[in-house]
Amino acid sequence: MNRRVGAVGRAIRFAATVPALVAALAIAPAVTAATVDEYDAAYEVMLNQPENLDAIIKFTTIATQLGEYEVAVGALERLLLFSSDLPTVRADLGFLYFRLGSREIARYHLLSALNSGKLPPELETRTERLVEEVNGTLSRHQFSGAVNFGMRYQTNANSAASDDRVLAGGVLVQLNSANQEQSDVDFFASANGRYRYDLQMQNSAAIEVDMGLAVDQFVDESNLRGTVASLNPGFRFELDPVDNKGVTLFPHLLSRVVQRGGDLLSHSFGVGVGLRYAARADLFGQIVFQHRRSDFHNSTSRPSASDRDGFSNRLSAGARYRLTNTWFLTGNVHAVQRDANQDFNSSFEWGARARLLANYSTTLFGGESRRLTSYLSAGLRDIRYSAADPTVDPTVKRQAHEYSLGLGSTLTLNRDWSVSVEGSATNVTSNIRNFVRDNLSVSLSATRRF
Repeated sequence: MNRRVGAVGRAIRFAATVPALVAALAIAPAVTAATVDEYDAAYEVMLNQPENLDAIIKFTTIATQLGEYEVAVGALERLLLFSSDLPTVRADLGFLYFRLGSREIARYHLLSALNSGKLPPELETRTERLVEEVNGTLSRHQFSGAVNFGMRYQTNANSAASDDRVLAGGVLVQLNSANQEQSDVDFFASANGRYRYDLQMQNSAAIEVDMGLAVDQFVDESNLRGTVASLNPGFRFELDPVDNKGVTLFPHLLSRVVQRGGDLLSHSFGVGVGLRYAARADLFGQIVFQHRRSDFHNSTSRPSASDRDGFSNRLSAGARYRLTNTWFLTGNVHAVQRDANQDFNSSFEWGARARLLANYSTTLFGGESRRLTSYLSAGLRDIRYSAADPTVDPTVKRQAHEYSLGLGSTLTLNRDWSVSVEGSATNVTSNIRNFVRDNLSVSLSATRRF
């Protein structure tokens, strides 16, 4: 397909003229992805009707969806030869050059469009936003991140069994009240950041360091409070920047520390490699493999935690697809093989999750129009253990199935701040009664991006 599209694109690069249209393709949602046949048909119409503005717009839209940004750039540049006073076209060019990685040229066109004072308000705001992003990427040192904080209510905060009688060594015993389901409220906060050092090479090579910190504090069950810190440095580069732009490889290192209830629960180290596809305006996808060694620390509350020491291999794949101007679909699947010191802690897990999102503007909250993003999600996990746990039931290997549903909305207040409300329901079934449980949760949070 790339050779066919590329051949047509080269033939018209300096022949077509296109008005302003790529703003909606570069930053705002685009229409459903087109096919190569539609591309060729639109090209023929435009070729036979060179003064038909709608035909030119349709062709350039399709070219952009198929990742042929150079085609759209050539057409827009050609249009500026006839008239340089076209600020919206300048903005379009800036968006496209940004996608192509030409930051300096993108900045020139974006600033030209802004300085004209003739952009529509919404496009002017988006252009200003992209100028700031371009200014940041022109530096070899770049940092981005977000801080999220809020509160959450859960009906089963301690993940206890639904039944008050469980197995211990194959014998039914009565759980005391402290170990039965406990509803609780927790306050949480998380910070995620990425440092990027641009090596300024043709293949967009850069050193990237992802870092994260999450803490939560429960009101009643203080022993459930936890802290998770991670640091994952790596090296990202495009495999083939000429013919397969947007396909990147990311070998990286992994490290994580988990604290629970005031005690160090575990630390882990590993290596991973990711392959990402982000060349098309409507489709993003990636595959990641990670190998990790985890060590658990014994404590008074967890005297045999080290039985879980061992290695894990995780393979995951995810994608994000733009369905329409408003609707998006995301999904991911994963498989994890865990090998622990004790076979009853070794397991194989697989799972999948899908999320349907809608982006739209609203004035329900008064004042100016704001973006509201709502989603509906569903997920499942299947876990099968390698051996029976003698402390629970020495005759049965544990199996568990987890089902979850989620619903939430995020209101964007401004460029930096947003607020979210989310609800979820989780149900776990198992062939051992100890691990049958459910949980309902509702959370309110705010996010600050920088």
